[in-house]
Amino acid sequence: MEEHHTRKQYDRQFKVHGVRLITDGGQSVAVVSRDPEVGRGQLQRWKREFEEKPEHAFPLEGRMSEENKQVEDLRQELARIKEEREKKGIAAFSERHA
Repeated sequence: MEEHHTRKQYDRQFKVHGVRLITDGGQSVAVVSRDPEVGRGQLQRWKREFEEKPEHAFPLEGRMSEENKQVEDLRQELARIKEEREKKGIAAFSERHA
């Protein structure tokens, strides 16, 4: 008889709570991972993801949809282009008034 293991899904609130136990609660990853539901490696990944971009960490069911990823990529590209345009504008202004 075959056993099928389904991957456990965690909601954003659960993940943020686990990360906050480590970052705000002063508990180690090892202590928090003693919870039988969550492994040490998984907690470390959640912590790293939350530290890198807390506002975008764990969307919806914990994974960013392809559409949300595209939107985020476009936002980053737009910010980069705006920054480049601003630098060019400052350089042009400086040249005219030098």
